[in-house]
Amino acid sequence: MFRLANTESTGVTHLIDDPIHLLLIEDNPGDAKLLREYLGEFKEAVSAVSVADTLEKGLVLLAEKDINAILLDLTLPDSHGLETVLHVCEQASQVPIIVLSGLADESMAVRALREGAQDYLIKDQIDANLLLRAIRYAIQRKGSELVLREIEEQLQQAQRMEAVGRLAGGIAHDFNNLLTVIEGYAKLMLETEDTSDAQRRDLTHIHQAAERAAALTRKLLTFSRRQYTHPQSMDIGEVVNDMRPMLKSTIGERIDLQLIIADDIGNVVSDRGQIEQVILNLVLNAHDAMEEGGILTIECANLVINEESSKLHPEAVAGEYVQMAVTDTGVGMPEKVKQQIFDPFFTTKPFGAGTGLGLSTVYGIVKQSGGHLWVYSEPDIGTSLKVNLPRSRTDLRLPPEPAIRTVDISGTERLLLVEDEPELLNMITTFLESIGYRLKTAANGHEAIRLAHADGHTFDLLVSDVVLPDKTGPEILEDIRGAQPEMKVLFMSAYPGDTIVQRGVIKPSTPFLSKPFAPETLGRRIREVLDAD
Repeated sequence: MFRLANTESTGVTHLIDDPIHLLLIEDNPGDAKLLREYLGEFKEAVSAVSVADTLEKGLVLLAEKDINAILLDLTLPDSHGLETVLHVCEQASQVPIIVLSGLADESMAVRALREGAQDYLIKDQIDANLLLRAIRYAIQRKGSELVLREIEEQLQQAQRMEAVGRLAGGIAHDFNNLLTVIEGYAKLMLETEDTSDAQRRDLTHIHQAAERAAALTRKLLTFSRRQYTHPQSMDIGEVVNDMRPMLKSTIGERIDLQLIIADDIGNVVSDRGQIEQVILNLVLNAHDAMEEGGILTIECANLVINEESSKLHPEAVAGEYVQMAVTDTGVGMPEKVKQQIFDPFFTTKPFGAGTGLGLSTVYGIVKQSGGHLWVYSEPDIGTSLKVNLPRSRTDLRLPPEPAIRTVDISGTERLLLVEDEPELLNMITTFLESIGYRLKTAANGHEAIRLAHADGHTFDLLVSDVVLPDKTGPEILEDIRGAQPEMKVLFMSAYPGDTIVQRGVIKPSTPFLSKPFAPETLGRRIREVLDAD
């Protein structure tokens, strides 16, 4: 026999092989006695039967006891017909209901099933075997229905997050163009000799604000999975241990930090800086949920998701994972909040107290790393956010970062600059001319091609935005390379380089610079490209 049970491992209701506890809501003593006799023939399957002769008493028992299925008479002293089904479904949406009626009313049966009942039985046609079989199938159907509903909700959430991610990526692209202009002009004015001290202070604040805004756009790009990353093999347990002192100082003395790291934990491939950001954001989120103090536990262990488990989580592919669970004993979340926590700019904090990008950044990083998230939360009990990342069998290590050398970024070469954002075009032109370069500028692809083919115009370097209104940067390069085969190229874009490469717009070896950038960064990159063999 089967019953319904909730398990923390899936977050949905499913079937297990255990005796069941039935609730019989029936006001006719004779019918109630007969039904109990039928059920008594199957004591191994039915562990207990609670009986109520009114709907009100039945709802009280439903709230007090762990009921696995309901036998419901439609005609009761305090409720009649379809309203009876609606009342019970409202209070027990996850418990299967079998309607009992003395009338063979087909239209009522259809309506009852449509409103949530699992079966409709005529009293004078019931025997013990039919009753038990109906209960069993009702539980099976309800379990399948709940699993399907959970999968549909997860799929809808994934589709919604994908749409929001595309929007976030587009917003970040436009922001990066504007921030390059703001940051660039601020830096140029800071380096001007006749700038007063008061102006320098103001310009420094502008520059710092632009850098903070750039950090926000990086979070948006991370959420939309378009941020440039440096993947490497790592042991998440080691990362968590290395961060322990910082995490402890972050959460304060009122919260007890507990780390549970398995000995045989596998490696994952991701960007270490981003994984550290995931850990910090989850810890900060847990800290905010425990204003009065509590226990914060970070557990890291291996996890195997089989084919059966993956069916319950559409975003999870069967395989080997490393799971990091961050669990708090805080206020928890109602279902409505839980459905929105990964949305960009969604926050339960007071206005001005947070950006609403913490958990959306976590979501983007985890998805970009090929993983997924499970969320469990109960109001007044706490929350557990579980990050599952694919376990890696390969060892991928990053080469050491080269030291930044101080170089002369000035030059006298001829450059063709192509940028469709007018303010950005003006800022770059002003800077490059100030350090000696000779420029021709174009706001679109056709204008750039016309300049390149004009008599007497030869260029040492094409500096072009990748995405333009009429052509792409590579299309411009292909058109003019025949006329100027020695010309070199540097592409730039507000979209990260890995996104541009993955979409096949440019080759991985093509010189590239991501926006926003400081003017001297552009100057250094141009000098590197021109000086390269």
